[in-house]
Amino acid sequence: MSSDSLSVLTSNSTIIGTIVVCITAILIFLQVKEMANARMMEALSSIFNSLTNEDMSRARRYVLNHKLPQPGLTSLEDYENMHKLWVAFDNLGIMIEYKLIPKEIALKMFSHTIISCWHILKPFIIHERKKRNAQYQMYFEKLYDDSINFRNKLGLTMPEIKDDSH
Repeated sequence: MSSDSLSVLTSNSTIIGTIVVCITAILIFLQVKEMANARMMEALSSIFNSLTNEDMSRARRYVLNHKLPQPGLTSLEDYENMHKLWVAFDNLGIMIEYKLIPKEIALKMFSHTIISCWHILKPFIIHERKKRNAQYQMYFEKLYDDSINFRNKLGLTMPEIKDDSH
């Protein structure tokens, strides 16, 4: 084989190798992207199921429809129902903060409920913060602020807030 033929063969092999590496890199990128999308869908499904299951719906109806006592004077039933909600919304806020789920989807689905629940639960959360630490339920509070901004930006009406003057 002449040196010219060997040179052409080497060049062709290099080009083919480069093409194979590029195609492989693109396929790996697409596979990683697909895996990330699958993880996000799993996280979305999990959080939405936890926020809409029957137990959570009961807790939400309880909190939204009962006159709750002053913070610190709650019954076990009051506390359990409130706690379920604020922990679920704090978890949603954490997932949004760390970009595990898209904020816009969550706010489209839950901003109305987040605002309504925050208004009722805020005095109780503030009471808990005094007992625990200043960071308690900060993601729920940020989620509330994001919900207000989201609804204002889209020109959506705010939930009607009943003032029971805890």
